Amino acid sequence: RKTKVDSKLRDKMKVLVAAHDDSLAAQVHSLNLEVSAWMVRMESNFSPKVGLGEVLGTRGNLLIQGVLLAFQVANVGKLHLGMHMTTRTAIKQSNLRALLQSIELLKAIQHTYYRKSHLIAGQMLHIHRFLQTRLLQVLEPIANDLESQVATGRKGGWKVDEAKLNTCAMATVVCDNLKGPNSRQRRSVAQLSWDMMPKKQIREGDVDEVNLQLRKLEILGTLQQLIGV
Repeated sequence: RKTKVDSKLRDKMKVLVAAHDDSLAAQVHSLNLEVSAWMVRMESNFSPKVGLGEVLGTRGNLLIQGVLLAFQVANVGKLHLGMHMTTRTAIKQSNLRALLQSIELLKAIQHTYYRKSHLIAGQMLHIHRFLQTRLLQVLEPIANDLESQVATGRKGGWKVDEAKLNTCAMATVVCDNLKGPNSRQRRSVAQLSWDMMPKKQIREGDVDEVNLQLRKLEILGTLQQLIGV
């Protein structure tokens, strides 16, 4: 019975490998277009009429987009090689060009970051601060409102709900850790406090915005390790 199951699994894997073989060239071609467009945007300069906030936001998004593209390219190549190693099937000669092109795309992304390293170094601190400010614009009103409710309750001699006290404390911790350098320790504390913080009274759009900006800070904070330059 086990032999039959293994045989069926191998057959399914071979079908999957064949489908991936047929789509590899198209996947790499699509990624090549995306990487080329990203490289052009990375090399372009902004008009003096563009506001500083828009410049920092766009620069941050481009830096993150490059990392995500690199992961996509690497995953396509690793998946293809891994599937062929698992099934012990030969790689088609017609797909070697696409695999080599995926390696070239990874090097092109890395070299783009290297060429723009002076610009990245000059703007990274400001990009971090820009993202932190966007987060504080959402979180500080929530923290201030909770602090006001707690203070009013204590002043009136009422018993303050423990859950509200915990939420207030966690909101304050998140805000405090967003008012300094984008260090790994501060990101970890802010992320943990945010994850533990109840979100019933927070608008869904604000929750999504905070999650997005925290993720951006995490990627940008580890950019050098991710791209290896």
